[in-house]
Amino acid sequence: MKTIITPVLRFWGFKRHPFDDRVLSNTDLDLFVDRKTEIRRLRNALSNPLSGVFGAQGVGKSSMLNKLSTLTRKEGYAVVDIQMSGTSENLLYREVLASILREIKAGKVQVLARMKLKVDQELGRVENSIQYTSAVEATGETGWKALLSLSLKTGITQTEEHSLQKYTEKTALALIKKIALHKKEPFVVIIDNLERAKFLINNEDAYFQFITKFAQTIDGLFSGAGVPFVVTLDQSFADRIDNHLPGVEEAYSFCFGQLIEVSVFSPSDLYEIIARRLDCQNGADMIDSFIKKDAFWALVAATGGHPRRAFAVLREAMELVSEKTTQKTISLECMCTAVEQCGEKLDQKDVLIFQFLEKTGAHSSSDQTFIKDVGLSRAQLHKRLLELHKKGMLCVEEEVVGKSKRDTYFIKESRG
Repeated sequence: MKTIITPVLRFWGFKRHPFDDRVLSNTDLDLFVDRKTEIRRLRNALSNPLSGVFGAQGVGKSSMLNKLSTLTRKEGYAVVDIQMSGTSENLLYREVLASILREIKAGKVQVLARMKLKVDQELGRVENSIQYTSAVEATGETGWKALLSLSLKTGITQTEEHSLQKYTEKTALALIKKIALHKKEPFVVIIDNLERAKFLINNEDAYFQFITKFAQTIDGLFSGAGVPFVVTLDQSFADRIDNHLPGVEEAYSFCFGQLIEVSVFSPSDLYEIIARRLDCQNGADMIDSFIKKDAFWALVAATGGHPRRAFAVLREAMELVSEKTTQKTISLECMCTAVEQCGEKLDQKDVLIFQFLEKTGAHSSSDQTFIKDVGLSRAQLHKRLLELHKKGMLCVEEEVVGKSKRDTYFIKESRG
């Protein structure tokens, strides 16, 4: 892909920015790092009618679904990828149906001849229905005013309006089920950005009810149909389930066969992501010269391993370096400035903790050398280590010393 060579790209010698904010797909999936556990769980969850992926915005849910889609196709199964349009929560099933019909038309999803499906006719109807409903919702008007707006774009006549109004979410869902029952081979439906409904509905309770009803509908209609659905959700849905029902597995099972969290990256995985993206652009291992190790720990401490936030800080740091120096290295001072300008918060104590554990290995909060090096009391250090562990930044294991036990914290597979 050709792009404008901006001053920052020219300075660093790149043709494309290694840290642009993009969803990984197609050849970009070569940059995919880790998520092995989540992918394994997702692939095995395809025996359920519905599975969900949840996590913070920008954490990599869409990239992971693209990876799942690629792996599923390699296994010989068709995949119907759907991006929720973001125009209305009242068009979900029609958008799903339209995507399935396009895959049938392309020959990727096949149905039995006895179904007598008129693909082109049904696809035209559902696409026009989507446009009609969108026009009505956008203007708040029905009848001839909405139709006039639509007819100017699509050529739909007044005689077709009546049939469009009959093409509803209910009729779309019925046809999806019929296709599922008449398919020749199983196929997977992946709906990305289903959490967008939260912003369309703009009501926490209504959003929760919308997702719950959707999940119960899919579970009820497609159980055993050989057409599993996989969707993305935001963190609030899973949090609300946990707050209302006891036990994670019990909570999830009320509507999802599997609900999988996509967490932030550990320091070692974030390091690997940075290295891989640099190697892809430069063709050589350059991470050691690209970023000082103390600057890397500052990046980890400030962004918590969240890829989108980390990439934003790295982009800012690269611009600062290109403006102020000829040396192509991000220093701690430069990183601290980039963190501040990106609106992130940095606690230098966290940087000291990461540096100490990287150099010395696993330690407990009672270790006097650890306490002295980071400049915190034992209680303060224990609290900080526990917080970093909960955020996924540190690993912990129980160590038995004589008759006593203590928790020791360490960085997962930290690279030098």
